[in-house]
Amino acid sequence: MENYQKILNDCSQILCQVLEKKCDGPIFNMDPIIHRCMLHVICKIIASSEKDIQLNKDVTYPEDVKLAVKLTNSRFGKIWLHSDFIYKLTADGKLKKAVCKKIHDFGLELINERREFLNKIENPTKDDEHSMSRLFLDQMMDYAKARNLSDLELSMAITDVIIAGSDTVACAIPYMIMMLALHQDIQDKVYEEIHGIFGDSNRAVEQKDMSEMVVMERVFKEVLRHCCPPHHARRVDKTIVLRDVPIPVGSTLLIMLYKLHRDPQHWSHPDAFYPDHFLPENVEKRQKYTFLPFTSGQRACPGKKFSFIVVKTLMTTLLRKYKITTTVQPSEIKHIIGFMLEISDGCNVQLTPR
Repeated sequence: MENYQKILNDCSQILCQVLEKKCDGPIFNMDPIIHRCMLHVICKIIASSEKDIQLNKDVTYPEDVKLAVKLTNSRFGKIWLHSDFIYKLTADGKLKKAVCKKIHDFGLELINERREFLNKIENPTKDDEHSMSRLFLDQMMDYAKARNLSDLELSMAITDVIIAGSDTVACAIPYMIMMLALHQDIQDKVYEEIHGIFGDSNRAVEQKDMSEMVVMERVFKEVLRHCCPPHHARRVDKTIVLRDVPIPVGSTLLIMLYKLHRDPQHWSHPDAFYPDHFLPENVEKRQKYTFLPFTSGQRACPGKKFSFIVVKTLMTTLLRKYKITTTVQPSEIKHIIGFMLEISDGCNVQLTPR
């Protein structure tokens, strides 16, 4: 993670350059800006890409992914469209095919960019080889070559990682920004903590700072309690019995996180935004599996640590420069289902310099 910290800091500074144009202006939707930033982060980490993602308006990848998810969710709820033969004939089916092509073309561009860079290196030093071996895309290119996979098949494989690594965190950060805008007292506590760590200096965020951001971490966990995926699905591989009811092999179980994370038996303020849910004394009172935004066990999300570092870095950079406000009322917040629960109208906020 320490190797990624400079990338996170650099991308956060570019994010601030983009937001500087919005500062002291009218309310605006921060959601697409954060998605671009996170796409920039993940492309730098997995492929060392030099793409100017945050400043190049021609990059439509976040919007393409959002549209593909919307079309997929719409199809899921219409049983007559579950047939691939029928769906491909519909307007939505044709649109999704075109959007997925754009998404995979982006992956192909990353592959070609990386391949061109590697081809330019003649007689790399051991340091170069060691540096390159850390990149996920390099390892995947070796894997594809060994198994005679096409570039399109490789693009489809890395697309999963790009979306999982960027879009999920990019949904949580705008939610967190909106909650801080709605709850100025909580924002003040987070800023006080940040100022206590950095003072009035301009130094970059470092790994050693992470453990000191305890208020920030409680806020982020409360965000995840609210906006994580509404459910997880698991297939039963051996018969189990729940409350005297046998669940046969091959069944699909839905773990309803929306309900679990709002169960008044475990959460004192189930429907409110209340970061004190995660004070140590409150965590100790709850059963182990009452908070599962990353699930648990062998299929738990491997990006848990990464997500906390990303959020702490980006939010620290933003809050050191800007105070966040909004004219949106809590009663106006509505949700839609994407990869996670998202605010339907976006993260509409205003920024003022600190």
